[in-house]
Amino acid sequence: MSLIISEVTNTITVTGTQTNLTVQDTLAVPAGGDLSGSFPNPTVVKINGIAASDYVSKNIDQSKIFTLFTDCTDRGGFVETSTGGGLIGYTASYSPASAWQCGLSLPTSGTAPVRAELTDTSTGALSLGTVACEFDCKVQYASADPAVRSCYGFWGSTLSSSGSLACFVTDSSSTSWLCAVNNGSTPTVVNTGISYTTAAKLSVYINAAGTQVRFSINDVVVHTATSNIPTSGLRAGIGSRAHSAAPASQSSVLIDYMQFRFYLNR
Repeated sequence: MSLIISEVTNTITVTGTQTNLTVQDTLAVPAGGDLSGSFPNPTVVKINGIAASDYVSKNIDQSKIFTLFTDCTDRGGFVETSTGGGLIGYTASYSPASAWQCGLSLPTSGTAPVRAELTDTSTGALSLGTVACEFDCKVQYASADPAVRSCYGFWGSTLSSSGSLACFVTDSSSTSWLCAVNNGSTPTVVNTGISYTTAAKLSVYINAAGTQVRFSINDVVVHTATSNIPTSGLRAGIGSRAHSAAPASQSSVLIDYMQFRFYLNR
């Protein structure tokens, strides 16, 4: 008698004869990614990382997803804003020039407020609570100067800790990525314990109802915020700013790519 087990076809084949032979199929393989349950009958719970319930409840038409993307060969439709000597530059990372990066740089010779920002608009025009939106990027933060605060995701017009925001934050309070939400009056900051000194993929996803902000690092959810979420006056992008004085040392954010998606229309 021979017993053949196939995890490819999820079958068990028995040839020959044997008295009192019992065969039980236990080849259920756990599903992952956008699926839950196990094969051969998993359940779709997400679509490209977005909760399936958001698509169903809002009847999202894929043709109406507004997208801004840049691989940092140029600004890719994002708006550049710099003041006080802040710099935004695009350079080839490798030779030949097949991969690029964008640098947001705050020099020591700048005049406060020194800032460099790459955002969807120059003014806060984004309102939450109608459709889902998401910002993702791959970045590395290269300074912890006490005067500098950098944001990655959604924030208002000032990049200050007291302003409206739902984004990752880097500042002198920690050498780790911080998850921050603020409705304009009540801030909530969670330390991820993950160092910002190496490049990381960041994602900030806000659900259609505007009641949940999901923070992910390298495709792993590190925090979900359900309170103190802002509702309006936001921009999407990456920005670095020294509020009270020029940085004591050169401060920079290195961007590999960045993308903003807004489902349906503003």
